[in-house]
Amino acid sequence: MKWIDRSDLRIPYYTFENIENTHAAVCAFTTRHYRKNGEWNDFFQPVLRPDSDLCEVAACNAMLAEQFGTDTGHLISSAQKHTANIYQVTKADLESADRRRRPDGVDGMITNLPGIMLQTFGADCPSVYLVDPVCKAIGLCHSGRKGTQYGIAGYALAALADAYGTDPKDVEAAISPGICADCYEVGDDVAKDFEQDISRILPDPADRNRIISKKNGRFHLDLNQAVFLT
Repeated sequence: MKWIDRSDLRIPYYTFENIENTHAAVCAFTTRHYRKNGEWNDFFQPVLRPDSDLCEVAACNAMLAEQFGTDTGHLISSAQKHTANIYQVTKADLESADRRRRPDGVDGMITNLPGIMLQTFGADCPSVYLVDPVCKAIGLCHSGRKGTQYGIAGYALAALADAYGTDPKDVEAAISPGICADCYEVGDDVAKDFEQDISRILPDPADRNRIISKKNGRFHLDLNQAVFLT
C-alpha cells in the first residue's frame, strides 16, 4: 500500500501497487483529509448520512470524480446493509437517476464499463478491491463482519466469473485498512455466529483459529485475515 499526496491533488489517498501495476484500473482509499481553498480540511464526506450537508456531499463527490477522470454521473455507490449481495453495474444504471446513485441493500459491486467509479464506505470495516486486467472488469466490496462471515469477496469473484468470464487466477486483489484483531473484541454469541457461518467456507479449524482468537477471556476477530483466507 502506498500513500499518494501531491500539491496538485485535492484528495490524497492510499493505493495498492499490485493493482496500479496492471494499468487496468485506478484504486484509491481516501481518508477524511482533503484540500479546500488551498487549506487542509479534515472532513471529507462523500457519503450521505442523516446529518450530512447535502451541498458538501455533492461537492466532495464532484471533486472525487474529477480527480480520477470521470464525472458524478458515472459514480456508483453501494447502499450498505452488511450483506453479501453483489450488484452488476450496467449502462441502465447511468440512464436511471433513481438507481444511479446507490443500489439498495448492496455491499458489493462489479462492472466492466469503462469510466465507471465504484464507491464504497467504511469506518472500521475493510473494503476489498478486485481487478481482472484480462477481461477489463473490476469489483469492490464493503466487507464488514457480516459480509465477511458470509464470504462476500468470494461471491464478488464468482460474479465476475459469471458476468465476464473472469479467471480467478488473473485477478489482482487488495484489502483496505480496517479494524485490527487486537482492537476488534466481540461477544461470545457474535464469535459463535461468525464461526458457524465461516466454517462453511473454511472447514479447517486451523484456518478459523487464525481469524478467531481469545485474549484476556474475550473473543477477537481478524476480518482482514478472514478476507484473505476466504
